[in-house]
Amino acid sequence: MLAIAISFGSMLPAFHPQAGFAVSCSEMTKFVEQGTGSSRYYGNRDAIYTYNDVTCGGSGGVNSQSTFMRLRDDYNSWIEVGVQLDGNGRPHYWTEWRAYPAAIVVKYYDSAGTPGIGAYYSFKITDIGNGYFGIYRAAGSNPDTASWSFVQIADQMTRDVGQAESEESHYGSGSAYDYALKLETQSSSGGAWSLWSNLQCDQSQNSMPGWYAQKLSNSSWTNNQNAPGIC
Repeated sequence: MLAIAISFGSMLPAFHPQAGFAVSCSEMTKFVEQGTGSSRYYGNRDAIYTYNDVTCGGSGGVNSQSTFMRLRDDYNSWIEVGVQLDGNGRPHYWTEWRAYPAAIVVKYYDSAGTPGIGAYYSFKITDIGNGYFGIYRAAGSNPDTASWSFVQIADQMTRDVGQAESEESHYGSGSAYDYALKLETQSSSGGAWSLWSNLQCDQSQNSMPGWYAQKLSNSSWTNNQNAPGIC
């Protein structure tokens, strides 16, 4: 994969991934998306704020937030990147993707350092040609001024464009209050980034009962147990 990265102009090596960790609780998710039915985006990026206040079998907090590109309408191909907490409440940089019909790939990047809780991080997925997507991370809450670090190239996908989405997952119960902000998309390969203009729920991918996706603007949202939202 490094040879592919160099051929597309990136001289930065991927961080060394580790095997995934076991999660003993069921995953519940909320998804929001840019618009309805559109799948013509070449990139998706945002900043997330991480906060740990959930329990999972008494073993600590487990949740995750991710920048997400859905590359098939049936959800069988996608790419995501973000921060995930393991069963002991330790955060990890993390990516997951699937190029249908291949198996799901999950990787953790502890060699990139340990992300903090109560901090901002920016993540980016962008088309780099021929069905390949580059995955990047940065510190801070502003993707427009971020100093991006290359993380990974996802396996070759079946297309170069997809639906831009944002996901938050919880394992177990609790009152975590995380949020995503400054959601932005690319409408052309290598083109300019623009703020989301029409944040909506992806109703087919919301499985977090008792939690609500709260729309803060067309380019930011949060989850909350206590106040009803858009889904």
